[in-house]
Amino acid sequence: MIKHPKILSKGFCKEIIENTSNYFTPAFRGNWEVWNIKDSESAEYILSEYNDIIPDGMKPLWINFIDYNVGVGLWEHKDGQGDLTFISALNDDFEGGEVVIDGAKISLKQGDVVAFDGTKLKHGVSEVTKGNRYSLSIWLKESNTIDFKIQFKKTII
Repeated sequence: MIKHPKILSKGFCKEIIENTSNYFTPAFRGNWEVWNIKDSESAEYILSEYNDIIPDGMKPLWINFIDYNVGVGLWEHKDGQGDLTFISALNDDFEGGEVVIDGAKISLKQGDVVAFDGTKLKHGVSEVTKGNRYSLSIWLKESNTIDFKIQFKKTII
């Protein structure tokens, strides 16, 4: 696990939060709001912020925007796919909502990114107790192991 401080600019974080629907399509799951990346132009724009930390030979499988409201968290789990998971903080004006990796709580400030192998390490998000927690999650895979056309889905609500 590697914590990368201040990878995302404040302007980028604000842009994604305020204009989510420009880049993502809603795909609500239960009591937490997940948005799937909308198109290849949106994916390129978002990934450009991560250029310094995406290892050579890695390509994205999924890119999601997630809005955690008060009372919402994410159970600890392992991912079914990917070689590298990025969890990125778009804001830090909330309480609770820490990233939990193998039982350790990790607080992220706006713009921070934590990188780890989500298929091997259990991870989740503690319950948000005040405000809304906004984040980006990106799953990457080695390019020699898969065809990397990101699947863009339209979700009917």
